[in-house]
Amino acid sequence: MGGCLMPRKTQEELDRLAQALAEELLDASDEEILAYLDANCSLAEMRAKIEHAMEAGIRAAKKAKLFNARRELDAAKEAPTRTATVISIEEKRKRLQKTISDANSKDSRITLAAREGKGVPDEDIDGLFDDANDLGLFGPDGEDS
Repeated sequence: MGGCLMPRKTQEELDRLAQALAEELLDASDEEILAYLDANCSLAEMRAKIEHAMEAGIRAAKKAKLFNARRELDAAKEAPTRTATVISIEEKRKRLQKTISDANSKDSRITLAAREGKGVPDEDIDGLFDDANDLGLFGPDGEDS
């Protein structure tokens, strides 16, 4: 894929220039625009120039978007990655049971079914474990804290 990437500062300068030109055009009266047309080119030529300018602006916006996406991708590649630790359902049950029994000694509002942990489907254990982990009841890799 050819082309060069524009430094961020240069892109910001071009954006400011485009904004200033757009404001100048919007602030101009109809008479000023018509006088410019009469003096410099025909309506067809002006239409072609405007279309060309719009296409160039769209291309520049797409290039800037691509540049930013590439920069974000490069940053994501450089960011440290976390590896997921796979924890068996039996281990999750043990850790949840330990957390529940620790909580029972401090707060007896946990229901009997939750305290016993018997007859709870594996899918529910996974959900409970994930919820407890999200609440910070375990360490970074689901380890007891």
